[in-house]
Amino acid sequence: MADSAFQKHWTIEVIRQREVHWGPCADSRALNKARQQAGFADKIYTRALSLAEEHELIQPMQFFSTLKTLLLSLLILFAVFAGISLGNTVLTRSDTAISLLDALIILLSLNFLTLLIWCISMLTSSNTTQGVGGILFRLANGLVRSSRLSAVSQAFISLCHRQQLLKPGFSSISHAFWAVLLGSALLILWLRFIGQEYQFTWQTTLLSESAVNQLIQILNTLPALFNIEAPSAELLRTQQSFELHRQSATWLLACLALYGLLPRLILLSASESIRHLRKRRLELDHQLPGIAELKARLSYEPAQVVDPAPRNIPAPAGRQKLAQHSGGQALLLALEHEIPSIKDLPDHVGNLGMIASGAQRQELIQKLTAGNVKKVLVVVDARLSPDRGSIRFIAEISSYCPTAIWLNHSQLRPERSQSWSEQLQQRLQLEVYSQEQQALHWVTNGGDTHATT
Repeated sequence: MADSAFQKHWTIEVIRQREVHWGPCADSRALNKARQQAGFADKIYTRALSLAEEHELIQPMQFFSTLKTLLLSLLILFAVFAGISLGNTVLTRSDTAISLLDALIILLSLNFLTLLIWCISMLTSSNTTQGVGGILFRLANGLVRSSRLSAVSQAFISLCHRQQLLKPGFSSISHAFWAVLLGSALLILWLRFIGQEYQFTWQTTLLSESAVNQLIQILNTLPALFNIEAPSAELLRTQQSFELHRQSATWLLACLALYGLLPRLILLSASESIRHLRKRRLELDHQLPGIAELKARLSYEPAQVVDPAPRNIPAPAGRQKLAQHSGGQALLLALEHEIPSIKDLPDHVGNLGMIASGAQRQELIQKLTAGNVKKVLVVVDARLSPDRGSIRFIAEISSYCPTAIWLNHSQLRPERSQSWSEQLQQRLQLEVYSQEQQALHWVTNGGDTHATT
Protein backbone atom coordinates (compact mmCIF):
# COMPACT_ATOMS: atom_id res chain seq x y z
CA MET A 1 0.00 0.00 0.00
CA ALA A 2 1.42 3.37 -1.00
CA ASP A 3 2.68 5.62 1.76
CA SER A 4 0.83 8.71 0.54
CA ALA A 5 -0.36 11.35 2.98
CA PHE A 6 -3.96 10.21 2.60
CA GLN A 7 -3.03 6.55 3.18
CA LYS A 8 -1.22 7.54 6.38
CA HIS A 9 -4.23 9.44 7.69
CA TRP A 10 -6.50 6.58 6.68
CA THR A 11 -4.37 4.07 8.61
CA ILE A 12 -4.46 6.33 11.66
CA GLU A 13 -8.25 6.65 11.39
CA VAL A 14 -8.73 2.87 11.12
CA ILE A 15 -6.82 2.29 14.37
CA ARG A 16 -8.40 5.31 16.08
CA GLN A 17 -11.94 4.10 15.40
CA ARG A 18 -11.03 0.57 16.41
CA GLU A 19 -9.75 1.75 19.79
CA VAL A 20 -12.66 4.15 20.33
CA HIS A 21 -15.21 1.37 19.78
CA TRP A 22 -13.34 -1.68 21.11
CA GLY A 23 -10.96 -0.26 23.66
CA PRO A 24 -7.20 0.39 23.53
CA CYS A 25 -4.98 -2.10 21.75
CA ALA A 26 -1.94 -3.76 23.30
CA ASP A 27 0.64 -1.42 21.83
CA SER A 28 3.91 -1.79 23.74
CA ARG A 29 5.86 -2.84 20.63
CA ALA A 30 4.14 -0.22 18.51
CA LEU A 31 4.98 2.47 21.07
CA ASN A 32 8.63 1.47 21.07
CA LYS A 33 8.75 1.93 17.30
CA ALA A 34 6.75 5.16 17.39
CA ARG A 35 8.95 6.82 20.00
CA GLN A 36 11.89 6.59 17.62
CA GLN A 37 10.18 9.04 15.23
CA ALA A 38 10.65 12.80 15.46
CA GLY A 39 7.27 14.51 14.96
CA PHE A 40 4.04 13.70 16.78
CA ALA A 41 2.20 12.93 13.51
CA ASP A 42 4.97 10.52 12.45
CA LYS A 43 4.79 8.82 15.84
CA ILE A 44 1.02 8.42 15.55
CA TYR A 45 1.34 6.97 12.04
CA THR A 46 4.16 4.56 12.98
CA ARG A 47 2.10 3.27 15.89
CA ALA A 48 -1.03 2.97 13.75
CA LEU A 49 0.83 1.15 10.96
CA SER A 50 2.39 -1.29 13.43
CA LEU A 51 -1.01 -2.03 15.02
CA ALA A 52 -2.68 -2.35 11.61
CA GLU A 53 -0.09 -4.97 10.64
CA GLU A 54 -0.53 -6.83 13.93
CA HIS A 55 -4.33 -6.89 13.60
CA GLU A 56 -4.19 -7.80 9.87
CA LEU A 57 -5.92 -4.64 8.68
CA ILE A 58 -3.52 -3.77 5.85
CA GLN A 59 -4.96 -6.37 3.49
CA PRO A 60 -8.59 -5.18 3.98
CA MET A 61 -7.43 -1.63 3.26
CA GLN A 62 -5.73 -2.79 0.06
CA PHE A 63 -8.82 -4.76 -0.93
CA PHE A 64 -11.06 -1.76 -0.32
CA SER A 65 -8.80 0.40 -2.53
CA THR A 66 -8.94 -2.25 -5.25
CA LEU A 67 -12.72 -2.51 -4.93
CA LYS A 68 -13.03 1.27 -5.22
CA THR A 69 -10.89 1.31 -8.38
CA LEU A 70 -12.84 -1.58 -9.89
CA LEU A 71 -16.21 0.08 -9.27
CA LEU A 72 -14.96 3.35 -10.78
CA SER A 73 -13.75 1.47 -13.87
CA LEU A 74 -17.09 -0.31 -14.24
CA LEU A 75 -18.88 3.02 -13.87
CA ILE A 76 -16.82 4.58 -16.66
CA LEU A 77 -17.43 1.55 -18.86
CA PHE A 78 -21.17 1.84 -18.22
CA ALA A 79 -21.02 5.54 -19.12
CA VAL A 80 -19.39 4.68 -22.47
CA PHE A 81 -22.14 2.21 -23.39
CA ALA A 82 -24.85 4.57 -22.15
CA GLY A 83 -23.43 7.39 -24.30
CA ILE A 84 -23.31 5.17 -27.38
CA SER A 85 -26.91 4.11 -26.77
CA LEU A 86 -27.95 7.74 -26.30
CA GLY A 87 -26.36 8.78 -29.60
CA ASN A 88 -27.98 5.92 -31.49
CA THR A 89 -31.37 6.78 -29.96
CA VAL A 90 -31.21 10.24 -31.52
CA LEU A 91 -30.51 8.80 -34.97
CA THR A 92 -33.23 6.14 -34.86
CA ARG A 93 -36.08 8.31 -33.61
CA SER A 94 -37.38 9.00 -37.12
CA ASP A 95 -37.18 7.26 -40.48
CA THR A 96 -37.34 10.52 -42.46
CA ALA A 97 -35.63 13.50 -40.83
CA ILE A 98 -34.09 14.15 -37.43
CA SER A 99 -35.85 16.86 -35.43
CA LEU A 100 -33.13 19.12 -34.03
CA LEU A 101 -35.33 20.16 -31.10
CA ASP A 102 -36.15 16.53 -30.28
CA ALA A 103 -32.46 15.57 -30.55
CA LEU A 104 -31.40 18.34 -28.15
CA ILE A 105 -34.06 17.32 -25.64
CA ILE A 106 -32.87 13.70 -25.75
CA LEU A 107 -29.19 14.60 -25.50
CA LEU A 108 -29.28 17.36 -22.90
CA SER A 109 -32.46 17.24 -20.81
CA LEU A 110 -31.40 14.55 -18.33
CA ASN A 111 -27.93 16.07 -18.08
CA PHE A 112 -29.40 19.51 -17.30
CA LEU A 113 -31.76 18.00 -14.71
CA THR A 114 -29.01 16.13 -12.85
CA LEU A 115 -26.76 19.19 -13.04
CA LEU A 116 -29.49 21.32 -11.48
CA ILE A 117 -30.01 18.78 -8.69
CA TRP A 118 -26.26 18.75 -8.07
CA CYS A 119 -26.14 22.54 -7.81
CA ILE A 120 -29.04 22.61 -5.35
CA SER A 121 -27.51 19.86 -3.20
CA MET A 122 -24.17 21.66 -3.09
CA LEU A 123 -25.81 24.86 -1.88
CA THR A 124 -28.49 23.60 0.48
CA SER A 125 -27.98 19.98 1.50
CA SER A 126 -25.55 18.47 3.96
CA ASN A 127 -26.19 15.01 2.50
CA THR A 128 -23.06 14.23 0.52
CA THR A 129 -24.13 10.78 -0.69
CA GLN A 130 -26.21 12.02 -3.63
CA GLY A 131 -25.76 11.68 -7.38
CA VAL A 132 -23.72 9.07 -9.21
CA GLY A 133 -21.01 9.22 -6.55
CA GLY A 134 -23.56 8.48 -3.83
CA ILE A 135 -24.92 5.52 -5.79
CA LEU A 136 -21.39 4.16 -6.15
CA PHE A 137 -20.80 4.62 -2.41
CA ARG A 138 -23.95 2.71 -1.48
CA LEU A 139 -23.02 -0.04 -3.94
CA ALA A 140 -19.55 -0.36 -2.39
CA ASN A 141 -21.08 -0.56 1.10
CA GLY A 142 -23.43 -3.29 -0.12
CA LEU A 143 -20.46 -5.36 -1.29
CA VAL A 144 -18.62 -5.00 2.03
CA ARG A 145 -19.46 -8.04 4.15
CA SER A 146 -16.64 -8.73 6.60
CA SER A 147 -16.26 -6.75 9.82
CA ARG A 148 -12.72 -5.68 8.93
CA LEU A 149 -13.76 -4.40 5.52
CA SER A 150 -16.65 -2.56 7.11
CA ALA A 151 -14.26 -0.99 9.63
CA VAL A 152 -11.82 0.29 6.99
CA SER A 153 -14.73 1.51 4.85
CA GLN A 154 -16.23 3.49 7.74
CA ALA A 155 -12.81 4.91 8.59
CA PHE A 156 -12.35 5.97 4.95
CA ILE A 157 -15.69 7.79 4.87
CA SER A 158 -15.14 9.34 8.31
CA LEU A 159 -11.74 10.69 7.28
CA CYS A 160 -13.08 12.09 3.99
CA HIS A 161 -16.00 13.73 5.77
CA ARG A 162 -13.83 15.33 8.45
CA GLN A 163 -11.30 16.60 5.89
CA GLN A 164 -14.12 17.90 3.60
CA LEU A 165 -13.23 15.53 0.77
CA LEU A 166 -16.63 13.89 0.28
CA LYS A 167 -18.36 16.66 -1.68
CA PRO A 168 -15.55 17.28 -4.18
CA GLY A 169 -14.91 13.54 -4.41
CA PHE A 170 -18.51 12.58 -5.17
CA SER A 171 -18.82 15.62 -7.45
CA SER A 172 -15.79 14.45 -9.44
CA ILE A 173 -17.34 11.01 -9.87
CA SER A 174 -20.66 12.48 -11.07
CA HIS A 175 -19.08 14.96 -13.48
CA ALA A 176 -16.67 12.32 -14.81
CA PHE A 177 -19.58 9.94 -15.44
CA TRP A 178 -21.56 12.52 -17.39
CA ALA A 179 -18.50 13.80 -19.24
CA VAL A 180 -17.69 10.28 -20.46
CA LEU A 181 -21.35 9.62 -21.34
CA LEU A 182 -21.77 12.83 -23.33
CA GLY A 183 -18.34 12.43 -24.90
CA SER A 184 -19.26 8.93 -26.07
CA ALA A 185 -22.56 10.22 -27.48
CA LEU A 186 -20.71 13.03 -29.26
CA LEU A 187 -18.19 10.59 -30.74
CA ILE A 188 -20.81 8.12 -32.00
CA LEU A 189 -22.86 10.93 -33.57
CA TRP A 190 -19.77 12.34 -35.28
CA LEU A 191 -18.83 8.91 -36.66
CA ARG A 192 -22.38 8.23 -37.87
CA PHE A 193 -22.59 11.65 -39.51
CA ILE A 194 -19.33 10.90 -41.35
CA GLY A 195 -20.47 7.52 -42.62
CA GLN A 196 -24.09 8.27 -43.49
CA GLU A 197 -26.21 11.16 -44.71
CA TYR A 198 -29.02 12.42 -42.47
CA GLN A 199 -31.73 14.99 -42.99
CA PHE A 200 -32.76 17.51 -40.35
CA THR A 201 -35.77 19.63 -39.57
CA TRP A 202 -37.27 21.85 -36.88
CA GLN A 203 -40.43 20.05 -35.80
CA THR A 204 -42.87 21.19 -33.11
CA THR A 205 -46.55 20.87 -32.34
CA LEU A 206 -47.09 23.53 -29.68
CA LEU A 207 -44.59 26.29 -30.50
CA SER A 208 -45.32 28.98 -33.03
CA GLU A 209 -42.87 29.87 -35.80
CA SER A 210 -41.75 33.03 -33.98
CA ALA A 211 -41.19 31.05 -30.75
CA VAL A 212 -39.09 28.53 -32.66
CA ASN A 213 -36.97 31.33 -34.15
CA GLN A 214 -36.43 32.87 -30.70
CA LEU A 215 -35.46 29.46 -29.32
CA ILE A 216 -32.98 28.99 -32.18
CA GLN A 217 -31.38 32.36 -31.39
CA ILE A 218 -31.04 31.46 -27.71
CA LEU A 219 -29.55 28.05 -28.43
CA ASN A 220 -27.14 29.55 -30.95
CA THR A 221 -25.55 31.87 -28.34
CA LEU A 222 -22.53 29.67 -27.62
CA PRO A 223 -22.06 28.08 -31.09
CA ALA A 224 -22.07 31.58 -32.61
CA LEU A 225 -18.94 32.38 -30.58
CA PHE A 226 -17.17 29.73 -32.67
CA ASN A 227 -18.70 30.92 -35.98
CA ILE A 228 -21.12 28.00 -36.07
CA GLU A 229 -24.52 29.21 -37.25
CA ALA A 230 -27.81 27.50 -36.50
CA PRO A 231 -29.75 26.21 -39.52
CA SER A 232 -32.78 28.33 -40.40
CA ALA A 233 -36.14 26.74 -39.69
CA GLU A 234 -37.54 28.21 -42.93
CA LEU A 235 -34.65 26.90 -45.07
CA LEU A 236 -34.95 23.43 -43.57
CA ARG A 237 -38.62 23.48 -44.40
CA THR A 238 -38.17 24.62 -48.04
CA GLN A 239 -34.74 23.26 -49.04
CA GLN A 240 -33.04 19.89 -48.64
CA SER A 241 -29.46 20.59 -49.71
CA PHE A 242 -26.34 18.70 -48.61
CA GLU A 243 -24.69 21.87 -47.25
CA LEU A 244 -27.73 22.70 -45.16
CA HIS A 245 -27.80 19.24 -43.58
CA ARG A 246 -24.03 19.36 -42.96
CA GLN A 247 -24.54 22.72 -41.22
CA SER A 248 -27.34 21.18 -39.13
CA ALA A 249 -25.17 18.20 -38.09
CA THR A 250 -22.25 20.46 -37.18
CA TRP A 251 -24.51 22.75 -35.15
CA LEU A 252 -26.06 19.79 -33.28
CA LEU A 253 -22.60 18.47 -32.37
CA ALA A 254 -21.53 21.94 -31.24
CA CYS A 255 -24.58 22.27 -28.98
CA LEU A 256 -23.88 18.88 -27.42
CA ALA A 257 -20.24 19.80 -26.83
CA LEU A 258 -20.81 23.35 -25.55
CA TYR A 259 -24.00 22.88 -23.50
CA GLY A 260 -23.38 19.33 -22.29
CA LEU A 261 -19.77 18.20 -22.35
CA LEU A 262 -17.95 21.50 -21.71
CA PRO A 263 -19.74 22.40 -18.42
CA ARG A 264 -19.11 18.91 -17.09
CA LEU A 265 -15.41 19.11 -17.95
CA ILE A 266 -15.11 22.51 -16.27
CA LEU A 267 -16.88 21.29 -13.12
CA LEU A 268 -14.83 18.08 -13.12
CA SER A 269 -11.63 20.11 -13.29
CA ALA A 270 -12.81 22.40 -10.48
CA SER A 271 -13.88 19.49 -8.25
CA GLU A 272 -10.60 17.66 -8.79
CA SER A 273 -8.60 20.82 -8.07
CA ILE A 274 -10.46 21.34 -4.79
CA ARG A 275 -10.06 17.68 -3.84
CA HIS A 276 -6.31 17.62 -4.54
CA LEU A 277 -5.83 20.93 -2.73
CA ARG A 278 -7.57 19.60 0.39
CA LYS A 279 -5.66 16.32 0.22
CA ARG A 280 -2.39 18.24 0.20
CA ARG A 281 -3.55 20.15 3.28
CA LEU A 282 -4.47 17.10 5.35
CA GLU A 283 -3.84 17.71 9.03
CA LEU A 284 -4.05 15.42 12.03
CA ASP A 285 -6.47 16.68 14.67
CA HIS A 286 -4.64 16.20 17.97
CA GLN A 287 -7.87 16.65 19.95
CA LEU A 288 -9.71 13.67 18.45
CA PRO A 289 -10.72 10.88 20.85
CA GLY A 290 -8.08 8.19 20.59
CA ILE A 291 -5.38 10.69 19.51
CA ALA A 292 -5.29 13.16 22.39
CA GLU A 293 -4.66 10.38 24.91
CA LEU A 294 -1.54 9.23 23.05
CA LYS A 295 0.47 12.42 23.36
CA ALA A 296 1.79 11.68 26.85
CA ARG A 297 2.42 8.01 26.09
CA LEU A 298 4.32 8.72 22.86
CA SER A 299 6.51 11.32 24.53
CA TYR A 300 7.27 9.06 27.50
CA GLU A 301 10.94 8.48 28.24
CA PRO A 302 12.27 6.35 31.10
CA ALA A 303 13.24 8.52 34.04
CA GLN A 304 16.95 8.94 34.64
CA VAL A 305 18.23 8.53 38.19
CA VAL A 306 19.71 11.84 39.37
CA ASP A 307 20.04 11.09 43.09
CA PRO A 308 20.26 7.29 43.60
CA ALA A 309 18.57 5.88 46.67
CA PRO A 310 20.76 4.27 49.33
CA ARG A 311 21.41 0.62 48.70
CA ASN A 312 20.02 -0.44 52.07
CA ILE A 313 16.46 0.64 51.25
CA PRO A 314 14.55 -2.55 50.39
CA ALA A 315 12.59 -2.70 47.14
CA PRO A 316 8.96 -3.84 47.15
CA ALA A 317 8.53 -7.58 47.26
CA GLY A 318 7.15 -7.87 43.75
CA ARG A 319 10.04 -5.86 42.31
CA GLN A 320 12.60 -7.90 44.24
CA LYS A 321 11.20 -11.09 42.74
CA LEU A 322 11.09 -9.55 39.29
CA ALA A 323 14.68 -8.39 39.53
CA GLN A 324 15.84 -11.77 40.83
CA HIS A 325 14.14 -13.72 38.08
CA SER A 326 16.61 -14.11 35.25
CA GLY A 327 13.99 -14.69 32.59
CA GLY A 328 13.93 -18.50 32.48
CA GLN A 329 11.10 -20.43 30.92
CA ALA A 330 7.91 -19.16 32.56
CA LEU A 331 6.46 -16.53 34.88
CA LEU A 332 3.62 -16.65 37.38
CA LEU A 333 2.06 -13.37 38.50
CA ALA A 334 -1.15 -11.99 39.95
CA LEU A 335 -3.08 -8.80 39.26
CA GLU A 336 -4.23 -6.69 42.20
CA HIS A 337 -4.14 -9.57 44.73
CA GLU A 338 -1.71 -12.00 46.34
CA ILE A 339 -1.04 -15.36 44.71
CA PRO A 340 -2.31 -18.33 46.74
CA SER A 341 0.32 -20.43 48.43
CA ILE A 342 1.79 -22.86 45.91
CA LYS A 343 3.97 -25.78 46.94
CA ASP A 344 6.76 -27.38 44.91
CA LEU A 345 6.84 -24.80 42.12
CA PRO A 346 9.60 -25.80 39.65
CA ASP A 347 12.75 -23.70 39.49
CA HIS A 348 12.14 -22.69 35.87
CA VAL A 349 8.89 -20.93 36.87
CA GLY A 350 9.41 -17.54 38.45
CA ASN A 351 6.77 -16.52 40.99
CA LEU A 352 6.55 -12.74 40.81
CA GLY A 353 3.67 -12.42 43.22
CA MET A 354 1.36 -9.43 42.92
CA ILE A 355 2.03 -6.92 40.14
CA ALA A 356 0.03 -3.81 41.01
CA SER A 357 1.97 -0.58 40.52
CA GLY A 358 2.68 1.09 37.21
CA ALA A 359 6.43 0.78 37.80
CA GLN A 360 6.13 -2.98 38.30
CA ARG A 361 4.09 -3.34 35.14
CA GLN A 362 6.58 -1.29 33.15
CA GLU A 363 9.48 -3.37 34.48
CA LEU A 364 7.65 -6.57 33.54
CA ILE A 365 7.06 -5.34 29.99
CA GLN A 366 10.75 -4.48 29.65
CA LYS A 367 11.66 -8.01 30.72
CA LEU A 368 9.18 -9.48 28.22
CA THR A 369 10.64 -7.27 25.51
CA ALA A 370 14.02 -8.95 26.04
CA GLY A 371 12.43 -12.15 24.72
CA ASN A 372 13.68 -14.57 27.41
CA VAL A 373 10.27 -15.43 28.87
CA LYS A 374 8.57 -18.38 27.18
CA LYS A 375 5.12 -18.19 28.79
CA VAL A 376 3.19 -16.29 31.44
CA LEU A 377 0.38 -17.44 33.75
CA VAL A 378 -1.68 -14.51 35.07
CA VAL A 379 -3.72 -15.12 38.22
CA VAL A 380 -6.93 -13.07 38.33
CA ASP A 381 -9.30 -12.69 41.27
CA ALA A 382 -12.58 -13.82 39.69
CA ARG A 383 -14.55 -12.18 42.50
CA LEU A 384 -13.77 -8.80 40.92
CA SER A 385 -15.42 -7.43 37.80
CA PRO A 386 -13.23 -7.35 34.67
CA ASP A 387 -11.93 -3.83 34.08
CA ARG A 388 -10.51 -2.30 30.92
CA GLY A 389 -7.09 -1.60 32.47
CA SER A 390 -6.54 -5.24 33.46
CA ILE A 391 -7.76 -6.53 30.10
CA ARG A 392 -5.45 -4.13 28.30
CA PHE A 393 -2.44 -5.14 30.44
CA ILE A 394 -3.14 -8.83 29.85
CA ALA A 395 -3.44 -8.16 26.11
CA GLU A 396 -0.08 -6.38 26.21
CA ILE A 397 1.54 -9.35 27.96
CA SER A 398 0.05 -11.79 25.45
CA SER A 399 1.60 -9.85 22.55
CA TYR A 400 5.07 -10.97 23.72
CA CYS A 401 4.63 -14.65 24.61
CA PRO A 402 1.96 -17.35 25.14
CA THR A 403 -0.27 -16.30 28.02
CA ALA A 404 -2.92 -18.13 30.03
CA ILE A 405 -5.29 -17.02 32.79
CA TRP A 406 -6.04 -18.67 36.11
CA LEU A 407 -9.39 -17.47 37.47
CA ASN A 408 -8.87 -17.78 41.20
CA HIS A 409 -12.01 -18.01 43.40
CA SER A 410 -14.13 -18.60 40.29
CA GLN A 411 -16.58 -20.78 42.21
CA LEU A 412 -17.48 -17.91 44.55
CA ARG A 413 -18.73 -15.52 41.86
CA PRO A 414 -19.63 -17.65 38.79
CA GLU A 415 -21.29 -14.75 36.96
CA ARG A 416 -18.14 -12.63 37.16
CA SER A 417 -16.00 -15.63 36.29
CA GLN A 418 -18.11 -16.05 33.16
CA SER A 419 -17.63 -12.39 32.32
CA TRP A 420 -13.84 -12.75 32.65
CA SER A 421 -13.92 -15.84 30.43
CA GLU A 422 -15.91 -14.10 27.70
CA GLN A 423 -13.60 -11.07 27.70
CA LEU A 424 -10.40 -13.12 27.63
CA GLN A 425 -11.41 -15.99 25.35
CA GLN A 426 -13.52 -14.19 22.76
CA ARG A 427 -11.60 -10.93 22.58
CA LEU A 428 -8.01 -12.06 23.25
CA GLN A 429 -8.29 -15.79 22.39
CA LEU A 430 -6.42 -16.80 25.55
CA GLU A 431 -6.49 -20.07 27.49
CA VAL A 432 -8.57 -19.61 30.67
CA TYR A 433 -8.44 -22.07 33.62
CA SER A 434 -10.64 -22.18 36.69
CA GLN A 435 -8.80 -25.03 38.43
CA GLU A 436 -5.40 -24.54 40.11
CA GLN A 437 -4.10 -27.93 38.99
CA GLN A 438 -4.85 -27.28 35.31
CA ALA A 439 -3.37 -23.77 35.40
CA LEU A 440 -0.15 -24.93 37.08
CA HIS A 441 0.12 -27.85 34.66
CA TRP A 442 0.01 -25.35 31.77
CA VAL A 443 2.76 -23.13 33.16
CA THR A 444 5.03 -25.91 34.44
CA ASN A 445 4.65 -28.43 31.61
CA GLY A 446 3.74 -28.41 27.96
CA GLY A 447 0.57 -26.39 28.29
CA ASP A 448 -1.58 -29.10 26.70
CA THR A 449 -4.29 -29.10 29.37
CA HIS A 450 -7.65 -28.06 27.96
CA ALA A 451 -9.01 -24.78 29.31
CA THR A 452 -12.16 -24.76 31.37
CA THR A 453 -14.34 -21.94 32.49
